[in-house]
Amino acid sequence: MRAFMMSCLEQVCVAGVCKHLSCPEFVGRSILVTTVLAFVFCGERLFSQENQAPRDAKSAQLHFTEPVLISDQNRRQEGVMFGGWGPHLRAVLRMNDDSLWYVMDHSRGDVKSNDQLYYLQQQGAAWERVAEQNLIPGANQGYAHITNGEEIFSYGVNFRLAQLHECRLDTGTLARTDCAAVRNRAGEAIALGGGANYVGAAISPQGTRLVWWVVVTSDGTQQWRYVYNRGDGWEGPVVTNLSSPRVGLSYIYVRFVNENEVALSGQLWVGVFPKGSPQATLTHFRLGDAIQGYHTLKSPDEKGFPKSGSDLWINSATGTVHAVVEGFGNDFFGNKVHYYTFNLREPWQELRPVQTFQGYFRARFTQIDQGDLFLVLGGNTGKSKIDVRHVPQDRITDPIDWDVANKFAPTMPGNMYYAPMAIWIENCAYQTTAVRDLSFAITGEHPHRDHEIWFYTGQFR
Repeated sequence: MRAFMMSCLEQVCVAGVCKHLSCPEFVGRSILVTTVLAFVFCGERLFSQENQAPRDAKSAQLHFTEPVLISDQNRRQEGVMFGGWGPHLRAVLRMNDDSLWYVMDHSRGDVKSNDQLYYLQQQGAAWERVAEQNLIPGANQGYAHITNGEEIFSYGVNFRLAQLHECRLDTGTLARTDCAAVRNRAGEAIALGGGANYVGAAISPQGTRLVWWVVVTSDGTQQWRYVYNRGDGWEGPVVTNLSSPRVGLSYIYVRFVNENEVALSGQLWVGVFPKGSPQATLTHFRLGDAIQGYHTLKSPDEKGFPKSGSDLWINSATGTVHAVVEGFGNDFFGNKVHYYTFNLREPWQELRPVQTFQGYFRARFTQIDQGDLFLVLGGNTGKSKIDVRHVPQDRITDPIDWDVANKFAPTMPGNMYYAPMAIWIENCAYQTTAVRDLSFAITGEHPHRDHEIWFYTGQFR
Protein backbone atom coordinates (compact mmCIF):
# COMPACT_ATOMS: atom_id res chain seq x y z
CA MET A 1 0.00 0.00 0.00
CA ARG A 2 2.78 2.43 0.86
CA ALA A 3 4.46 1.79 -2.48
CA PHE A 4 1.13 2.24 -4.24
CA MET A 5 0.49 5.56 -2.51
CA MET A 6 3.93 6.87 -3.36
CA SER A 7 3.47 5.90 -6.97
CA CYS A 8 0.04 7.46 -7.11
CA LEU A 9 1.13 10.68 -5.50
CA GLU A 10 4.14 10.96 -7.79
CA GLN A 11 1.88 10.60 -10.82
CA VAL A 12 -0.24 13.45 -9.58
CA CYS A 13 2.84 15.64 -9.20
CA VAL A 14 4.45 14.64 -12.49
CA ALA A 15 1.25 15.23 -14.36
CA GLY A 16 1.73 18.88 -13.51
CA VAL A 17 -1.69 19.20 -11.96
CA CYS A 18 -0.65 21.37 -9.08
CA LYS A 19 -2.08 20.01 -5.90
CA HIS A 20 -0.79 19.89 -2.42
CA LEU A 21 -0.34 16.16 -2.90
CA SER A 22 3.45 15.91 -2.82
CA CYS A 23 5.40 12.69 -2.70
CA PRO A 24 8.18 14.05 -0.52
CA GLU A 25 6.18 14.74 2.56
CA PHE A 26 2.90 12.86 2.68
CA VAL A 27 1.99 9.91 4.78
CA GLY A 28 2.21 10.36 8.48
CA ARG A 29 -0.05 9.30 11.16
CA SER A 30 -1.93 12.17 12.41
CA ILE A 31 -4.58 12.73 14.95
CA LEU A 32 -5.62 16.23 15.61
CA VAL A 33 -4.65 17.07 19.11
CA THR A 34 -5.42 20.45 20.53
CA THR A 35 -4.22 21.22 23.97
CA VAL A 36 -5.96 24.24 25.38
CA LEU A 37 -4.97 25.04 28.91
CA ALA A 38 -7.55 27.75 29.40
CA PHE A 39 -10.63 25.58 29.13
CA VAL A 40 -11.88 23.12 31.74
CA PHE A 41 -14.49 20.82 30.29
CA CYS A 42 -17.69 20.71 32.38
CA GLY A 43 -17.87 17.65 34.55
CA GLU A 44 -14.89 15.95 32.86
CA ARG A 45 -12.05 14.32 34.68
CA LEU A 46 -8.64 16.00 34.41
CA PHE A 47 -5.67 13.73 34.15
CA SER A 48 -2.25 13.25 32.64
CA GLN A 49 0.13 10.36 32.31
CA GLU A 50 3.72 11.32 33.01
CA ASN A 51 6.67 9.53 31.48
CA GLN A 52 8.70 10.52 34.50
CA ALA A 53 8.29 12.57 37.63
CA PRO A 54 7.98 16.29 36.87
CA ARG A 55 11.10 18.28 37.67
CA ASP A 56 9.44 21.28 39.24
CA ALA A 57 6.33 22.00 41.28
CA LYS A 58 4.67 24.11 38.59
CA SER A 59 4.96 21.40 35.95
CA ALA A 60 3.53 18.88 38.42
CA GLN A 61 0.29 20.86 38.17
CA LEU A 62 -0.06 20.46 34.39
CA HIS A 63 -3.05 18.27 33.62
CA PHE A 64 -4.77 17.28 30.40
CA THR A 65 -8.46 16.79 29.81
CA GLU A 66 -9.67 13.72 28.00
CA PRO A 67 -9.46 14.15 24.21
CA VAL A 68 -12.56 15.56 22.53
CA LEU A 69 -13.59 14.75 18.96
CA ILE A 70 -13.58 17.85 16.75
CA SER A 71 -14.68 16.07 13.58
CA ASP A 72 -14.80 12.64 11.96
CA GLN A 73 -14.69 14.15 8.46
CA ASN A 74 -11.01 14.99 8.09
CA ARG A 75 -10.12 15.10 4.40
CA ARG A 76 -8.49 11.92 3.19
CA GLN A 77 -8.79 9.51 0.28
CA GLU A 78 -7.28 6.07 0.07
CA GLY A 79 -4.39 5.91 -2.40
CA VAL A 80 -4.52 9.67 -3.05
CA MET A 81 -4.15 11.67 0.16
CA PHE A 82 -3.70 10.66 3.79
CA GLY A 83 -5.36 12.64 6.56
CA GLY A 84 -2.12 13.92 8.06
CA TRP A 85 -1.08 15.85 5.00
CA GLY A 86 -0.25 19.55 5.39
CA PRO A 87 -0.09 20.21 9.16
CA HIS A 88 1.42 23.64 8.40
CA LEU A 89 -1.89 24.86 6.94
CA ARG A 90 -4.21 24.55 9.93
CA ALA A 91 -4.09 25.41 13.62
CA VAL A 92 -6.28 25.76 16.66
CA LEU A 93 -7.17 29.46 16.54
CA ARG A 94 -7.92 31.67 19.56
CA MET A 95 -9.99 34.83 19.18
CA ASN A 96 -9.86 38.00 21.26
CA ASP A 97 -12.93 36.80 23.19
CA ASP A 98 -10.95 33.63 24.12
CA SER A 99 -13.10 31.36 21.93
CA LEU A 100 -11.32 28.51 20.13
CA TRP A 101 -11.85 27.72 16.46
CA TYR A 102 -10.69 25.20 13.88
CA VAL A 103 -11.08 25.40 10.07
CA MET A 104 -10.90 22.42 7.74
CA ASP A 105 -11.29 21.88 4.01
CA HIS A 106 -14.12 19.63 2.86
CA SER A 107 -14.63 17.71 -0.38
CA ARG A 108 -18.00 16.34 -1.38
CA GLY A 109 -16.27 13.52 -3.22
CA ASP A 110 -12.78 13.33 -4.69
CA VAL A 111 -10.23 15.21 -2.53
CA LYS A 112 -8.82 16.70 -5.73
CA SER A 113 -11.88 18.93 -5.66
CA ASN A 114 -11.90 21.33 -2.69
CA ASP A 115 -15.52 22.37 -2.27
CA GLN A 116 -16.04 23.99 1.14
CA LEU A 117 -14.50 25.28 4.34
CA TYR A 118 -15.95 24.03 7.62
CA TYR A 119 -15.70 26.37 10.61
CA LEU A 120 -15.81 24.59 13.96
CA GLN A 121 -15.99 26.26 17.36
CA GLN A 122 -15.49 24.90 20.85
CA GLN A 123 -18.79 25.20 22.70
CA GLY A 124 -18.68 23.97 26.27
CA ALA A 125 -17.32 20.44 26.34
CA ALA A 126 -17.81 19.82 22.62
CA TRP A 127 -16.94 21.18 19.19
CA GLU A 128 -19.68 22.26 16.80
CA ARG A 129 -19.67 23.14 13.12
CA VAL A 130 -21.12 26.65 13.16
CA ALA A 131 -20.57 27.87 9.59
CA GLU A 132 -19.61 26.77 6.09
CA GLN A 133 -18.07 28.63 3.17
CA ASN A 134 -18.45 27.48 -0.44
CA LEU A 135 -15.23 27.71 -2.44
CA ILE A 136 -15.15 28.80 -6.06
CA PRO A 137 -14.82 25.73 -8.35
CA GLY A 138 -11.17 25.09 -9.14
CA ALA A 139 -9.97 25.63 -5.55
CA ASN A 140 -6.80 23.80 -4.61
CA GLN A 141 -7.13 21.05 -2.03
CA GLY A 142 -5.29 22.84 0.79
CA TYR A 143 -6.19 26.30 2.16
CA ALA A 144 -4.16 28.07 4.86
CA HIS A 145 -5.92 29.70 7.83
CA ILE A 146 -4.91 32.58 10.15
CA THR A 147 -6.75 35.08 12.38
CA ASN A 148 -6.45 38.64 13.70
CA GLY A 149 -8.55 37.74 16.73
CA GLU A 150 -11.85 38.77 15.15
CA GLU A 151 -11.85 37.42 11.59
CA ILE A 152 -10.51 34.17 10.17
CA PHE A 153 -8.68 34.58 6.85
CA SER A 154 -8.28 31.57 4.54
CA TYR A 155 -5.98 31.60 1.51
CA GLY A 156 -5.71 29.17 -1.37
CA VAL A 157 -4.91 28.78 -5.04
CA ASN A 158 -7.68 28.49 -7.61
CA PHE A 159 -6.29 26.53 -10.55
CA ARG A 160 -9.16 27.18 -12.93
CA LEU A 161 -9.00 30.97 -12.55
CA ALA A 162 -5.22 31.12 -11.89
CA GLN A 163 -5.86 33.33 -8.86
CA LEU A 164 -4.90 33.57 -5.22
CA HIS A 165 -8.15 33.60 -3.25
CA GLU A 166 -9.07 34.94 0.19
CA CYS A 167 -12.12 33.85 2.21
CA ARG A 168 -13.15 35.58 5.46
CA LEU A 169 -15.39 34.82 8.43
CA ASP A 170 -16.35 37.24 11.21
CA THR A 171 -16.30 34.97 14.27
CA GLY A 172 -18.51 37.34 16.26
CA THR A 173 -21.41 37.48 13.81
CA LEU A 174 -20.63 34.45 11.57
CA ALA A 175 -20.88 36.81 8.59
CA ARG A 176 -18.91 35.45 5.66
CA THR A 177 -17.17 37.45 2.97
CA ASP A 178 -17.36 35.57 -0.31
CA CYS A 179 -14.08 34.11 -1.51
CA ALA A 180 -12.43 36.41 -4.03
CA ALA A 181 -9.10 37.17 -5.67
CA VAL A 182 -6.44 38.89 -3.57
CA ARG A 183 -5.78 42.31 -5.13
CA ASN A 184 -2.92 44.77 -4.81
CA ARG A 185 -3.28 48.46 -3.93
CA ALA A 186 -4.09 49.28 -7.54
CA GLY A 187 -7.02 46.88 -7.44
CA GLU A 188 -5.37 44.35 -9.74
CA ALA A 189 -5.50 40.62 -9.03
CA ILE A 190 -2.15 39.38 -7.70
CA ALA A 191 -0.01 37.82 -10.45
CA LEU A 192 -0.10 34.20 -9.39
CA GLY A 193 2.12 32.57 -12.03
CA GLY A 194 1.90 29.25 -13.85
CA GLY A 195 1.49 25.95 -12.07
CA ALA A 196 0.95 27.62 -8.70
CA ASN A 197 0.96 25.30 -5.68
CA TYR A 198 2.07 24.88 -2.06
CA VAL A 199 0.28 27.85 -0.55
CA GLY A 200 0.83 28.87 3.07
CA ALA A 201 0.07 31.77 5.39
CA ALA A 202 1.16 33.37 8.67
CA ILE A 203 0.39 36.51 10.66
CA SER A 204 2.61 38.76 12.78
CA PRO A 205 1.81 39.91 16.34
CA GLN A 206 0.77 43.31 14.92
CA GLY A 207 -1.42 41.74 12.24
CA THR A 208 0.78 41.72 9.12
CA ARG A 209 -0.51 38.92 6.90
CA LEU A 210 1.97 36.90 4.84
CA VAL A 211 0.90 34.48 2.08
CA TRP A 212 3.21 32.42 -0.16
CA TRP A 213 3.17 29.86 -2.96
CA VAL A 214 5.43 28.21 -5.57
CA VAL A 215 5.16 28.55 -9.36
CA VAL A 216 6.75 26.88 -12.38
CA THR A 217 8.13 29.35 -14.93
CA SER A 218 8.01 29.01 -18.72
CA ASP A 219 11.57 27.66 -18.82
CA GLY A 220 10.71 24.91 -16.31
CA THR A 221 12.41 26.45 -13.29
CA GLN A 222 10.52 27.31 -10.11
CA GLN A 223 9.99 30.44 -8.05
CA TRP A 224 8.88 30.97 -4.47
CA ARG A 225 6.59 33.99 -4.28
CA TYR A 226 4.97 35.83 -1.40
CA VAL A 227 2.72 38.84 -0.75
CA TYR A 228 2.15 40.69 2.50
CA ASN A 229 -0.35 43.15 3.92
CA ARG A 230 0.42 45.44 6.86
CA GLY A 231 -3.16 46.68 6.90
CA ASP A 232 -2.87 49.19 4.05
CA GLY A 233 -3.06 46.85 1.07
CA TRP A 234 -1.21 43.92 -0.44
CA GLU A 235 2.38 44.31 -1.61
CA GLY A 236 4.27 41.98 -3.93
CA PRO A 237 4.62 39.40 -5.12
CA VAL A 238 8.25 39.21 -4.02
CA VAL A 239 10.07 36.54 -6.02
CA THR A 240 12.89 34.15 -5.05
CA ASN A 241 14.29 32.21 -8.01
CA LEU A 242 14.93 28.56 -7.19
CA SER A 243 17.81 27.52 -9.39
CA SER A 244 19.58 24.16 -9.59
CA PRO A 245 20.21 22.20 -7.47
CA ARG A 246 17.35 23.67 -5.39
CA VAL A 247 14.30 23.42 -7.65
CA GLY A 248 11.41 23.57 -5.19
CA LEU A 249 10.44 25.05 -1.82
CA SER A 250 7.35 23.73 -0.07
CA TYR A 251 5.75 22.59 3.21
CA ILE A 252 6.79 25.82 4.85
CA TYR A 253 6.58 26.87 8.50
CA VAL A 254 7.42 30.46 9.42
CA ARG A 255 7.72 32.64 12.51
CA PHE A 256 7.87 36.41 12.56
CA VAL A 257 11.05 37.53 14.31
CA ASN A 258 9.59 41.04 14.34
CA GLU A 259 7.38 43.04 12.00
CA ASN A 260 10.10 43.07 9.32
CA GLU A 261 11.96 39.77 9.55
CA VAL A 262 10.74 36.20 9.11
CA ALA A 263 12.36 32.85 9.90
CA LEU A 264 11.46 29.92 7.64
CA SER A 265 11.67 26.14 7.74
CA GLY A 266 10.67 24.07 4.75
CA GLN A 267 11.49 21.42 2.22
CA LEU A 268 13.67 21.97 -0.82
CA TRP A 269 13.65 19.55 -3.72
CA VAL A 270 17.22 18.80 -4.75
CA GLY A 271 17.57 17.41 -8.26
CA VAL A 272 15.16 17.09 -11.18
CA PHE A 273 11.69 15.93 -10.11
CA PRO A 274 10.63 13.13 -9.76
CA LYS A 275 14.24 12.08 -9.37
CA GLY A 276 16.31 13.69 -6.68
CA SER A 277 15.26 14.00 -3.06
CA PRO A 278 13.41 16.22 -0.58
CA GLN A 279 15.75 18.05 1.79
CA ALA A 280 14.91 20.17 4.83
CA THR A 281 16.17 23.74 4.97
CA LEU A 282 16.31 26.70 7.35
CA THR A 283 16.56 30.35 6.36
CA HIS A 284 15.27 33.87 7.11
CA PHE A 285 14.45 36.99 5.10
CA ARG A 286 13.20 40.57 5.42
CA LEU A 287 9.71 41.44 4.23
CA GLY A 288 9.99 42.95 0.77
CA ASP A 289 13.19 41.03 -0.05
CA ALA A 290 13.87 37.68 -1.71
CA ILE A 291 15.55 34.89 0.24
CA GLN A 292 19.29 35.54 0.15
CA GLY A 293 20.66 32.16 1.27
CA TYR A 294 20.11 28.96 3.20
CA HIS A 295 21.65 27.02 6.02
CA THR A 296 22.76 23.54 4.93
CA LEU A 297 21.40 20.88 7.27
CA LYS A 298 23.30 17.68 7.96
CA SER A 299 22.01 14.70 9.92
CA PRO A 300 22.79 11.06 10.73
CA ASP A 301 20.08 9.92 8.26
CA GLU A 302 21.13 7.54 5.51
CA LYS A 303 21.09 10.39 2.98
CA GLY A 304 23.22 12.57 5.24
CA PHE A 305 20.53 15.25 5.54
CA PRO A 306 16.96 15.51 6.92
CA LYS A 307 13.76 15.44 4.88
CA SER A 308 11.41 18.31 5.70
CA GLY A 309 10.69 21.15 8.10
CA SER A 310 8.37 20.62 11.08
CA ASP A 311 8.23 23.83 13.12
CA LEU A 312 10.13 26.83 14.49
CA TRP A 313 10.34 28.80 17.70
CA ILE A 314 12.38 31.99 18.22
CA ASN A 315 14.01 33.01 21.48
CA SER A 316 13.36 36.73 21.14
CA ALA A 317 15.75 37.52 23.98
CA THR A 318 18.75 36.13 22.07
CA GLY A 319 17.71 36.04 18.40
CA THR A 320 18.19 32.26 18.33
CA VAL A 321 15.96 30.14 16.12
CA HIS A 322 15.02 26.68 17.41
CA ALA A 323 13.84 24.27 14.72
CA VAL A 324 12.56 20.71 14.53
CA VAL A 325 12.72 18.90 11.19
CA GLU A 326 11.61 15.52 9.94
CA GLY A 327 14.27 12.93 9.18
CA PHE A 328 14.19 9.90 6.90
CA GLY A 329 12.96 6.55 8.20
CA ASN A 330 12.04 3.11 6.95
CA ASP A 331 8.37 4.04 7.31
CA PHE A 332 6.30 6.70 9.00
CA PHE A 333 6.62 5.10 12.39
CA GLY A 334 10.29 4.28 11.99
CA ASN A 335 11.02 7.95 11.54
CA LYS A 336 12.88 10.55 13.60
CA VAL A 337 12.81 14.27 14.40
CA HIS A 338 16.01 16.37 14.50
CA TYR A 339 16.44 19.52 16.58
CA TYR A 340 18.65 22.42 15.37
CA THR A 341 19.43 25.96 16.47
CA PHE A 342 21.00 28.95 14.74
CA ASN A 343 21.33 32.66 15.49
CA LEU A 344 19.86 35.20 13.11
CA ARG A 345 23.10 37.20 13.15
CA GLU A 346 25.22 34.25 12.03
CA PRO A 347 26.27 33.71 8.38
CA TRP A 348 24.85 30.90 6.27
CA GLN A 349 26.57 27.72 7.38
CA GLU A 350 26.38 23.96 7.76
CA LEU A 351 24.26 22.93 10.74
CA ARG A 352 24.14 19.61 12.56
CA PRO A 353 21.40 18.46 14.93
CA VAL A 354 21.75 19.22 18.62
CA GLN A 355 19.45 16.32 19.43
CA THR A 356 17.52 13.58 17.63
CA PHE A 357 14.20 12.12 18.77
CA GLN A 358 13.87 8.55 17.50
CA GLY A 359 10.50 7.06 16.61
CA TYR A 360 8.62 10.33 16.06
CA PHE A 361 7.01 11.65 12.89
CA ARG A 362 5.63 15.10 13.83
CA ALA A 363 6.82 17.84 16.20
CA ARG A 364 5.37 21.29 17.02
CA PHE A 365 6.37 24.22 19.27
CA THR A 366 4.30 26.68 21.22
CA GLN A 367 5.05 29.22 23.95
CA ILE A 368 2.24 30.44 26.18
CA ASP A 369 1.96 34.04 27.35
CA GLN A 370 3.40 33.11 30.77
CA GLY A 371 6.65 32.23 28.99
CA ASP A 372 6.55 28.44 29.29
CA LEU A 373 7.76 26.62 26.16
CA PHE A 374 6.29 23.33 24.92
CA LEU A 375 7.42 20.81 22.32
CA VAL A 376 4.70 18.34 21.29
CA LEU A 377 6.01 15.16 19.66
CA GLY A 378 3.90 12.57 17.86
CA GLY A 379 4.86 9.14 16.60
CA ASN A 380 5.01 5.47 17.43
CA THR A 381 7.12 6.08 20.53
CA GLY A 382 6.29 6.82 24.13
CA LYS A 383 3.52 5.79 26.48
CA SER A 384 0.68 7.45 24.60
CA LYS A 385 2.21 8.18 21.14
CA ILE A 386 2.00 11.87 22.06
CA ASP A 387 4.82 13.21 24.22
CA VAL A 388 4.85 16.76 25.58
CA ARG A 389 8.09 18.38 26.72
CA HIS A 390 7.77 21.43 28.97
CA VAL A 391 10.43 24.05 29.79
CA PRO A 392 9.58 26.90 32.21
CA GLN A 393 10.64 30.33 31.00
CA ASP A 394 13.49 30.65 33.52
CA ARG A 395 15.01 27.38 32.23
CA ILE A 396 15.04 28.19 28.52
CA THR A 397 18.55 28.02 27.06
CA ASP A 398 20.14 28.09 23.59
CA PRO A 399 20.05 25.21 22.80
CA ILE A 400 17.59 23.45 25.09
CA ASP A 401 18.44 20.10 26.66
CA TRP A 402 15.11 18.38 26.03
CA ASP A 403 16.20 15.32 28.00
CA VAL A 404 15.88 17.26 31.25
CA ALA A 405 12.60 18.95 30.29
CA ASN A 406 9.42 17.98 32.10
CA LYS A 407 7.67 15.16 30.23
CA PHE A 408 3.98 14.36 29.90
CA ALA A 409 2.02 11.82 27.87
CA PRO A 410 -1.68 12.66 27.42
CA THR A 411 -4.06 9.72 27.18
CA MET A 412 -4.99 8.65 23.65
CA PRO A 413 -8.57 8.59 22.29
CA GLY A 414 -8.42 4.81 21.94
CA ASN A 415 -6.17 1.78 22.24
CA MET A 416 -5.13 1.39 18.60
CA TYR A 417 -4.26 3.45 15.53
CA TYR A 418 -3.86 6.83 17.20
CA ALA A 419 -0.18 7.61 16.65
CA PRO A 420 -0.46 11.19 15.30
CA MET A 421 0.03 11.68 11.61
CA ALA A 422 -0.51 15.42 12.07
CA ILE A 423 -0.39 17.87 14.95
CA TRP A 424 -2.24 21.16 14.60
CA ILE A 425 -1.19 23.44 17.41
CA GLU A 426 -2.16 26.86 18.69
CA ASN A 427 0.84 29.15 18.32
CA CYS A 428 1.65 32.74 17.40
CA ALA A 429 2.37 32.00 13.74
CA TYR A 430 -1.38 31.74 13.12
CA GLN A 431 -2.95 34.34 15.44
CA THR A 432 -2.44 37.75 17.00
CA THR A 433 -4.18 36.83 20.27
CA ALA A 434 -1.86 35.69 23.07
CA VAL A 435 -1.43 31.92 23.40
CA ARG A 436 -2.81 31.47 26.90
CA ASP A 437 -2.74 27.69 27.11
CA LEU A 438 -1.31 24.60 25.48
CA SER A 439 -3.84 23.61 22.83
CA PHE A 440 -3.47 21.21 19.93
CA ALA A 441 -5.33 18.71 17.76
CA ILE A 442 -4.26 15.46 16.14
CA THR A 443 -5.42 13.01 13.53
CA GLY A 444 -4.91 9.27 13.81
CA GLU A 445 -3.07 6.64 11.83
CA HIS A 446 -3.59 6.05 8.14
CA PRO A 447 -5.69 4.28 6.97
CA HIS A 448 -7.63 3.46 10.13
CA ARG A 449 -8.12 6.72 12.05
CA ASP A 450 -6.93 9.61 9.91
CA HIS A 451 -10.52 10.68 9.24
CA GLU A 452 -10.78 11.74 12.91
CA ILE A 453 -9.59 14.98 14.49
CA TRP A 454 -9.15 15.08 18.28
CA PHE A 455 -8.60 18.06 20.56
CA TYR A 456 -6.43 18.22 23.66
CA THR A 457 -6.07 20.88 26.28
CA GLY A 458 -3.54 21.06 29.10
CA GLN A 459 -3.91 23.33 32.09
CA PHE A 460 -1.81 24.44 35.04
CA ARG A 461 -3.78 23.91 38.26
